[in-house]
Amino acid sequence: HGMSRSCKRSVCNEMKHLFADLCHMLIFLPLISLALSAVCDAFRSPASPLSSSPTLSRPLSRRTARRLSPQMLTNIFKPSVDAASLKREIGRIAKGKDNGIKVTPAEREKILSLVKQLESSSPIKAAAQSKRLNGLWRLVYTTTPGSSAGKLGPFVGDVTQMIDMDSDVYINYVDIGPVQAFLEASWDVLGPNRWRVKFQNIGFRVFGIPLAKNELKNVGDWRMTYLDDDYRILWARGSRQQPDASAMPENVYVLRRVS
Repeated sequence: HGMSRSCKRSVCNEMKHLFADLCHMLIFLPLISLALSAVCDAFRSPASPLSSSPTLSRPLSRRTARRLSPQMLTNIFKPSVDAASLKREIGRIAKGKDNGIKVTPAEREKILSLVKQLESSSPIKAAAQSKRLNGLWRLVYTTTPGSSAGKLGPFVGDVTQMIDMDSDVYINYVDIGPVQAFLEASWDVLGPNRWRVKFQNIGFRVFGIPLAKNELKNVGDWRMTYLDDDYRILWARGSRQQPDASAMPENVYVLRRVS
């Protein structure tokens, strides 16, 4: 007529186990669904045949986006930095603009944005004592309007900088036809990416013949934010014959290697 008590007990136990298994499945099913959705959305390629599927081609749902952590979203959607393209674009905008003197406000903002992107990917994290600074560099762009941009009177010249890490000396050159102005300086290392620059002499040559050379006592601070094999970015501020340059405005300098 009916099951025995032990049989009923066995059936009840089986039902309990089955119910527990169903509960576990219900708990993990949303997580599995979320993981599959995130993988599909993250690695979908426009060129893939699967991209034509209406399910895979639509963006992340609000529900899925809310469940993804900020770090997961950052890793999935963070754009890679193409340093070569950024450098070419800076050079394109700055070309023919007298080292930055003739850029428009919009061009200035665009270059600053490109500079910030490059700075975020500098391969050298401690540039102040790096041997990669050695060599001759040409100024591409600067925000300073004065002689550091190559402006001498009504003329703007070609600006280069020779750095010798072995002797802790660098020389800035401004060449306008047969006239060359030069500035000699040394430095003290203040940190992994900082120099205290000590200007020593300024002089002029015409057709290579020295005409004048005067001693200087100015100082400046350099903050190096990007360095690779062929490109440098630094921020500099200086003061006239004062030991503290922090009160002066900071200007950016972008340079590319000549040799």
